[in-house]
Amino acid sequence: DAVFLEHVLEHFPLETVLAMLAECRRVLAPGGIVRVGVPDFGRYAESYAGDRSFLEELRPGRPTPLLALAEVALSHGHRSVWDAETLERYVGLKVS
Repeated sequence: DAVFLEHVLEHFPLETVLAMLAECRRVLAPGGIVRVGVPDFGRYAESYAGDRSFLEELRPGRPTPLLALAEVALSHGHRSVWDAETLERYVGLKVS
């Protein structure tokens, strides 16, 4: 009836994520739900390009804002980055 993927997708390259989601769709009951939680990299990038307050709030004390942004994208075994637009358009999930 449901698949829950909390902080999972960002740990895989895009082609693997697409295969995972195809498998989720295959095993879901009709009308089933795939619930996904990922770091909103778009919000970090917008902060970096803007006033940087969100970036500084969530990643305080980093030597530079770029290193804080890179930490979100590259640390903790992350292999891909996501935002609502990417999930909706590229992966085919409706974000709510």
